[in-house]
Amino acid sequence: MASTAQTDASIRDITRIGLGCSRLGSIGAQDSTPPEKLLQTAAEVGITFYDTADIYAQGDSERHIGKFLRSSNGSFVICTKVGQYFPWYFKPAFLLKGTIKSLLRRAGGASAVRTVRARILPQDFSGDYVERNFRESLARLQTDSVDILLLHSPSADVLRRKDAVSTLQAIKRRGAAKRIGAACDDVEALEAALDDDRIDAVQVTLDVLDGVDAERLHKRRAAGLLVIAREIFGGARPPDSVPLSPEFVRDRLIFATSRPDVDVVLIGTANDSRLRRLINDYRASKRPASDVA
Repeated sequence: MASTAQTDASIRDITRIGLGCSRLGSIGAQDSTPPEKLLQTAAEVGITFYDTADIYAQGDSERHIGKFLRSSNGSFVICTKVGQYFPWYFKPAFLLKGTIKSLLRRAGGASAVRTVRARILPQDFSGDYVERNFRESLARLQTDSVDILLLHSPSADVLRRKDAVSTLQAIKRRGAAKRIGAACDDVEALEAALDDDRIDAVQVTLDVLDGVDAERLHKRRAAGLLVIAREIFGGARPPDSVPLSPEFVRDRLIFATSRPDVDVVLIGTANDSRLRRLINDYRASKRPASDVA
């Protein structure tokens, strides 16, 4: 079985590019590869960092990762998130998930799913809720600990109140999470996270990262803060938009991984061919000219 719960240093040492697993097993993932094949491809191209959340694919993202970890050898870094939930009226659809997924694909309805996913979901960062849902995440992941546990899109006010981070700190103290922190959606939330020395991991978009004081961020990173960059290609896009060119995607990945203020860069895709092509193009572009014949 694959090992998790890396040391502080090894998270930075063993990974630079991670797989964003929000669409792993999702109803609306277009041109998606079977989850087990996607995860195997990711491992084959050298990806060791997997980012998920308790709500991704209604828990199936964590389930697929758990099965993958159970059948794999090697060291992987697992990051998951808690604190968001789906409204009660989503539950009937989830019970019919397989049927709905098939119908959506035939009807081209993935854009409708993306629209729903983009809405702001209800949140609960109370201690009981976080503890209960994190236990369920561990069960789905088939492990007793994760490397990184984040609050899922908390506001600056939630972070300033300290109690939600205190719950994560208790989880960390008993060894169920190596690092704790927050996935921050805006500059104010990131600044609040930087104010709390207990937080040693944040997940942000590059524009949010650019909105905070660079020197302050540098000091926190020097003290051990791990920075994970997401949505480096711009995030969700309208279904009628022009596809991103391979050159643009490659260049954005090069740009993000070259930033000294970022430790891990997430690639969000559910297609294994696209993932393999991007990693191959990225590595080819990074080779010294003398190595390219």
